[in-house]
Amino acid sequence: GLPLNAPVCGAAMSACEKGGAWTSALAIFSSLERSAVEANTILYSTAVSACGEGGNWALAMELLDAMARTSVTRNVVTYNNAAGVCAAHGEWVQALALLDAMVV
Repeated sequence: GLPLNAPVCGAAMSACEKGGAWTSALAIFSSLERSAVEANTILYSTAVSACGEGGNWALAMELLDAMARTSVTRNVVTYNNAAGVCAAHGEWVQALALLDAMVV
C-alpha cells in the first residue's frame, strides 16, 4: 500500500471533500494525531475547506486557532477557505475579519 504521509493524507482528504464526504475528510484529519503524519498548512487548509462543505464555520475557526497554537503557517489559501466558509453561512463579520487579518 501507499506510505502514510502528508501528501497521501491530503489527497485522500481532498477526494473525500470533493466527493461530498466531508465528514470522512475531517476524520482523516483527526486521525493524524494518532499517526506519525504532522499536520501542515495544506492539510489544515483542506480540513477548513471540508468544514465549508459541512456548514461548520465554527470548526473552521477552531482549526485556524489550532494552527496558531501549533505554529503551523496560515496562508492565503487557509484564510480564503475560512472566509468563504464564514461568508457562505452568513458570518460576514467573521469573514471580513479574516480577510483583514490576511492583509496584515
